[in-house]
Amino acid sequence: MFVIVALCAAGCTEAAPGDSTSSAPFWAKETTQPSEPTAAPTTLSEYVSPATPRTVETGTPPAQAREIPEQQLSPDYPIVLIDRIDFTEGPRAWTINATHPPMVVEYVVTPKTVTFEDAYYSSYGDKDLVVTTRTRYDDNSFVEVTVYDENGEIVTQDGFSSTGKYDRGTEKELIVLRGGTYQVDIHGVAAAVDLTVRVGSIDGLPEVAV
Repeated sequence: MFVIVALCAAGCTEAAPGDSTSSAPFWAKETTQPSEPTAAPTTLSEYVSPATPRTVETGTPPAQAREIPEQQLSPDYPIVLIDRIDFTEGPRAWTINATHPPMVVEYVVTPKTVTFEDAYYSSYGDKDLVVTTRTRYDDNSFVEVTVYDENGEIVTQDGFSSTGKYDRGTEKELIVLRGGTYQVDIHGVAAAVDLTVRVGSIDGLPEVAV
């Protein structure tokens, strides 16, 4: 049976400004931030290869990732994959040779945000119209990261969502302690993700340059 370690949060997740607003008022003028360009991926080909994303699982499996602590538990594990995904080409997947455990999947989510103007009349003085600019996460922002074993079984899974399946934590990691070959899938919408995969050892090969 696989042993999966989930790291606990070092603090509460800080929501985006105005994040508590689930929808803009009737007078709001919304503008959506453009997505950032996707950086070129960096991999160690001896340990990472492209894979075909699996069909998205239904249901709600227990979340296994938690917020990354301020001090990393395993900061020196060598990196075998760095990539930035904006989902313009759909879901992504990789096969990871984690012969030397643990395998650490770190990801940082940048949700798309919506900026809108909030207008109201002041209750003081001449009761002038006051207009303020606020932002919130796009309601459609969603990311899911899944680790499968060689039999196609889910080892661990978690993600980000503005509303629904997952919480709004934007920096998380998944750790798998048993050695083996795994598939890491990631899919989402209205967000970008910076993904880093580390393994316990890479037989003396140099780290991927960051």
